[in-house]
Amino acid sequence: MTPRRWTVWLFVWIGWTLMGGPGRAQDVGARLQAAWQAFKEARFEDTLRLAQVVLKSDGLNEAARIEALALQAYASVALGRLSTAEERFRAILQIQPAWTPPGEVASPRILRVFEQARQTSEAERALWMSLLARWTEAVRRDDWVEAQEVWRQVEQTAWRHPEVRRQVETLGPVWSSAWNELTRLQRVLRDMVLVPATPAASIGVGPTSRQVALQAFYMDAFPVTWERYAAVARAHGQTVTYPPDRARHPVVQVTWDEAQTFCAWEGKTLPTAEQWEYAARGPQALQFPWGRSFDPARCNTKESRHDATTPVDAYPNGRSPFGIWDLCGNAWEWTATATSDGKRVVKGGSFREGKDRALNYESRSWAPDTRRDDLGFRCALSADAIFRIRERLLTEAQKFLEGRPLQAP
Repeated sequence: MTPRRWTVWLFVWIGWTLMGGPGRAQDVGARLQAAWQAFKEARFEDTLRLAQVVLKSDGLNEAARIEALALQAYASVALGRLSTAEERFRAILQIQPAWTPPGEVASPRILRVFEQARQTSEAERALWMSLLARWTEAVRRDDWVEAQEVWRQVEQTAWRHPEVRRQVETLGPVWSSAWNELTRLQRVLRDMVLVPATPAASIGVGPTSRQVALQAFYMDAFPVTWERYAAVARAHGQTVTYPPDRARHPVVQVTWDEAQTFCAWEGKTLPTAEQWEYAARGPQALQFPWGRSFDPARCNTKESRHDATTPVDAYPNGRSPFGIWDLCGNAWEWTATATSDGKRVVKGGSFREGKDRALNYESRSWAPDTRRDDLGFRCALSADAIFRIRERLLTEAQKFLEGRPLQAP
């Protein structure tokens, strides 16, 4: 063969390959024809086999896919495999919702099975959409208990519609991963309070006051107690002793580094001075956690004459607008904020200080290695983790709620 002819044959071969190979469309047509012949001759197992070969073909068009699925459905009805027949009919309806069996093969038995498949398909889709809508709304509200309960119903339902089943199988691992992360976070968030985001938290008063934007965060509802501090330290190989009657008192005599280390053990951090102040003042920029007038019955300051710390839950009427306890008096609290000279800002006043030091916007600063019997801390945590989980779940669910089709089988 001359070089010119070799070149021609090479281009022809490349063209066939790019188009899917020589005779591929003819092969699909031939196999469909053979499957029809097998069906007419009541060779139903051969019909199933030949149709399955067609379904595994690359680049199969919609019409050929429907024809192969229909052949499998007809053969399955003839063999008494009605559940398989219904599944194939449902797969067809997923591709072409208005499809019906053509008259030449539409025997009463085939039509009965097809109608059952159609009704089941519509009922399953309606049920799935209802459960998905409930689940999505629970996620949107951060009602994770309700979301988990709805998903249990999803898992306990025997889904037969191929598209619904694939959507459940697609969303299932996403939810499982999120639920595991949420379970971990719920342990971390125990006894914490969500402080919503704000574009303008009031910080300070007078000429130096300012407005700052804060992202949502969680804050410990109570200062870290001796009991809690000792338990966590013990889990990390450290021994902490304290008088038994101080178990529910705020832990004190803790340096800034020790406080930060404890927060890290719990997967948290110290709050910034701005976070601490907003958690205490609330949107109304209060002077004290409960309001604008001092009340010694709501806190443990010098005016209360205890001359020592008190239990962190001793003053339920002294909670902040967000429901956070003991932000006024009892013990100063470390924050994450550093001053220009390397000290750390502390907030809240203590049992040694008068009401003027316990104002929400007041603060002091001490060296990080300071230890005092009226200095403790509490932890904070960004709410981003929960928000990221919620947005990931809602994004995935929205694909199905909007009716985005999945790849046909």
